Amino acid sequence: MFAEFNTPYFQNARYHFPRPIRRYTALEITMDKRFSNHWMMGGSYVLSRLEGNYEGAFSNDNGQADPFISSKYDIPEGMVNSYGLLPDDHTHNLKLYGTYSFDFGLDLSAYFHLQSGAPVNKYGSLIAAVGYGVGERLCEPRGSGGRTPSIWALDLGAQYNIKLWKTMLGLRVDIFNATNEQRVNAVDEVWTGDNISNTQENLNWGKPISTQTPRSVRFAIRWTF
Repeated sequence: MFAEFNTPYFQNARYHFPRPIRRYTALEITMDKRFSNHWMMGGSYVLSRLEGNYEGAFSNDNGQADPFISSKYDIPEGMVNSYGLLPDDHTHNLKLYGTYSFDFGLDLSAYFHLQSGAPVNKYGSLIAAVGYGVGERLCEPRGSGGRTPSIWALDLGAQYNIKLWKTMLGLRVDIFNATNEQRVNAVDEVWTGDNISNTQENLNWGKPISTQTPRSVRFAIRWTF
């Protein structure tokens, strides 16, 4: 697709937009031990790579949640350095879960999740150029800012079952993020507020802006009849 543009990067230029690409490649290994002899266990491991220049319905670059009408492909500047590891790329993803049931009515469960960090970008602005905001331009190739740290969490659960005539009453407690991990899962990716220069202006680039949800406990009653 060709288009005529007269913007800071493309003065009186005829620009050929690149083809939209979103390529996901993965190897998945799963295991499943069905419930028998009081216990069950399952899990999966995924080794993957997600790369391209277009995320799809949602844009992590600028937080735009307008399916299929994002600002991508509006102007040439938004496609410069756009190809690379996409924001949802997580190289390693491991999940394990299991349950053990005692004869006296107690059920114990656990869920473990380990995930590689996400690619970090260096975003610029297009405010002065054409009215677009931060996250519309990549100052360097996508994903060139490294990665956020890997994160993991362990969830634990317990339920005590009491038989009431023809029904079953379960008293349950769940502990999410039992070890209270507070690892960083998002950083400031704004490299500069300038619409043309690729020189770093934001000294907070790469610093944490979000961490894992702290430990939480949930109590519940389950009545089966």
